[in-house]
Amino acid sequence: MIVIGAGIVGLCSALALQARGARVRLFDPLGFGQGCSYGNAGLINADAHLPVAMPGMPSQVPRWLLASDSPLSVRPADALRELPFLWRWLAASRMAAAWRSILALRALHSNVLAHYRTLLGNDYHRHIIEAGGLTLLPGEKPTPAERRATQIRKRLGIAAEMVDRAGLDALVPGLSPSLQRALFFPGHAHCHDPAALCAALGARVLAQGGRLEKVQVVGITSTAGGCLVVTDAGPSEAAAAVIAAGIGSRHLLRELRARIPLAAERGYHLQLEAPSVALPMGVIHRAGGFALTPIAGGLRLAGTIEIAAPDAPPKWSRADLILARARALLPALRFSSATRWMGARPSLPDSVAAIGPVPGHRHIFAAVGHGHDGMIGAPASGQLIAEMLTGGAPHIPPAPYRLDRFGVRDSFCGPALEDQGDARGLACAGSEG
Repeated sequence: MIVIGAGIVGLCSALALQARGARVRLFDPLGFGQGCSYGNAGLINADAHLPVAMPGMPSQVPRWLLASDSPLSVRPADALRELPFLWRWLAASRMAAAWRSILALRALHSNVLAHYRTLLGNDYHRHIIEAGGLTLLPGEKPTPAERRATQIRKRLGIAAEMVDRAGLDALVPGLSPSLQRALFFPGHAHCHDPAALCAALGARVLAQGGRLEKVQVVGITSTAGGCLVVTDAGPSEAAAAVIAAGIGSRHLLRELRARIPLAAERGYHLQLEAPSVALPMGVIHRAGGFALTPIAGGLRLAGTIEIAAPDAPPKWSRADLILARARALLPALRFSSATRWMGARPSLPDSVAAIGPVPGHRHIFAAVGHGHDGMIGAPASGQLIAEMLTGGAPHIPPAPYRLDRFGVRDSFCGPALEDQGDARGLACAGSEG
């Protein structure tokens, strides 16, 4: 069996398949976790459930597009090509559609820490820090969007504690006086180093008889008894294949005529070395549209949304914007050096990954489109893929993640919620829960 992509989703898929007796070959030109898995914020928020598109977002978009310091940017050269994605993105902000996404994300994410315990075994606490997570809130009173979010959390049974200014000073000393409130999520965690986590999972794949082949996949097609995967080193036959190559999956799915509106939602990070501020947990700055995570001896600032071609030149002013907002948030912040990074998140309009068989190709599956939540959704996605491929009973209902859902009207819906308010926190690098 071939898994295309050795990022966090491909690795979790490979391990889940191996646990069910499959022999696995991983195809990736870069190696373990060197794409978006390398540069993400490292948040592993088990209670993350809010899609990017929420009610109130359409009214905010014009202002975001016109402001130079907005958390959302669409490159003019790419706007026309990405119009189908953007249109569906706006449609996904309606409450009925958003509720479907909320339920799907909750099912995919809620047991993530248990999944990682199984995948990592005795190495779990070396990579995962269960310290909770903090979401900073603007102003002194709840916004309409916050009231809606509180209503959703109550329906889903998600625990969150309101923290006042005194509590903030105890948890994160040195925050700007403008911050007066936050939500603490005890069920959240973060990764000590996303690249090291992927390397550890990759080592487990190899130890269990798997192979990593550093090749570029250029094509894939079905055969009578399986599939043919074409790489720059030649073709390989397999009984089945899983496409989990992030934004690189887009051309393969198009070749298979799968109509999936997968877009490159580019994000930026800065890694600050020897920071003067030590954070005990991951922090999401909702109004600023970014996250701060203590990672491998430094501090990672990650976020923003830039809709653009994956290979377009980086717009480093987006990273500089994050740093300026971090300095305003933590006035005493100092550091010895900083490195910048940009990656193209593979995103779908409803923020819900596409997981399952590619329509018309019974031996080719996909696990793509995790957007901001790849580190959170990967373990359950890999398990679901393995269950589908080996004929096991799925541990969560697969219907919300099917690849053909964008062209099919379905009835997977929940109770209506009040449709009001704004959509702050658009570009946070990981949902706040």
